[in-house]
Amino acid sequence: MTRFVTALSLIALVALLGGCSSDDVTGPAPAAPALGGEHAIDGYMAIADAQGKNMNPRIIPPHAHPGGRSYAEWSVSWWRWLISIPIDENPGLDTDGSFVALNQSGHVWFLAPNYAQGAVDVRTATIPPGKMLFIDIAAFVGSPGIGDPSDPDELYEVLAEAVEGIVEIVFEVDGHLLEDIEDYRVASPLFELEFPEDNVFGAEPGTYYPSAAEGYYAMLAPLSAGEHTIHIYADFGEIFGTSEVTFYLTVGH
Repeated sequence: MTRFVTALSLIALVALLGGCSSDDVTGPAPAAPALGGEHAIDGYMAIADAQGKNMNPRIIPPHAHPGGRSYAEWSVSWWRWLISIPIDENPGLDTDGSFVALNQSGHVWFLAPNYAQGAVDVRTATIPPGKMLFIDIAAFVGSPGIGDPSDPDELYEVLAEAVEGIVEIVFEVDGHLLEDIEDYRVASPLFELEFPEDNVFGAEPGTYYPSAAEGYYAMLAPLSAGEHTIHIYADFGEIFGTSEVTFYLTVGH
């Protein structure tokens, strides 16, 4: 089991496992549904503020269901997006931000951490206004297609072990550190995962079930127009090493 490999050759085996059983997240990833507009997004934040529980302004609380989906369900779409993109354009191996907008659509966009072991990436990109950002901070995915257990219980056990092995996580938005990081740990339902030709795992192309994922994610409410900085750092321990990336994002047309 490996999480990431070289940046220079653009070859990565981004592996692992996890989940929570469910039958309603199978088949192709659905398009992101409408989110009800900025007022609905602000509503999530206002409720959290009123309850005195929102320690992370502009980050949608992990118990919310933006667009009618839970964090766990969004994580399924996140992994399907990432793995659907061949290795030579994969956002997880992006060295400068060229692939930030690749295969993005709807009201929610995805950001990938840095899967190139030992490198610190700086990615610069412009994104449209009004986009929520669902971000893998430190997570793992697993599937029989990459040699992981096909028994769901075993899959979950190995995943949980991997996540427990994470030593340190840092996630910052415009200099504000994400607090209560444990609240943002989620396990996905079981789902089908399709590996295309030239995928980042080097897996045999095909669709595999059960696949699952677990780890730490954040859903950002739309950022204001202008410049923003997102910093992600994770220490996965001796086996997987560290991952670090800084995004310099411009929100505008």
